[in-house]
Amino acid sequence: MKNSVYITLLTAGMAALAATPAWSADDMELLKCRAIQDASTRLACYDGYVEKSMARASEAPGGQALSVAELKVDGAALRGKDVVTDGFMMVMGEQGILAEARGSMTSVFVAFAKLPREQRLAAFQNCSTGCSVSVAGKVTDFLGNTAIDATSLTLK
Repeated sequence: MKNSVYITLLTAGMAALAATPAWSADDMELLKCRAIQDASTRLACYDGYVEKSMARASEAPGGQALSVAELKVDGAALRGKDVVTDGFMMVMGEQGILAEARGSMTSVFVAFAKLPREQRLAAFQNCSTGCSVSVAGKVTDFLGNTAIDATSLTLK
């Protein structure tokens, strides 16, 4: 029962995020790789994407700066690590869904429990229909999906 409620909320949130189509550069790069017919060339494309992502990531205050797409691709390897990412977030229940951009389906959950009260309040007051944010926290798992246990949230 509890999982069906989360799945329903996830579906509703993803539908809301998908209302306006938008593709990030990372989405486009992954789609280019996916379209390659030759398996070895496609694998080389994906490997190149990961290498570029890792080279681009830098240590930032609060953790490694990564895009939402990088969190999705490398989520399992990043579990327990501190990260910082920017994106478009919608509040849903007691957490947020952080996407690359408005309309992007590339998203991660954001847990609010460890945020200071003022930051939680700002998220609930400003992000029910979506807002641009920067989120810092530890990468974790939520219902089998990559999530951020947020320790800092800044509206942009």
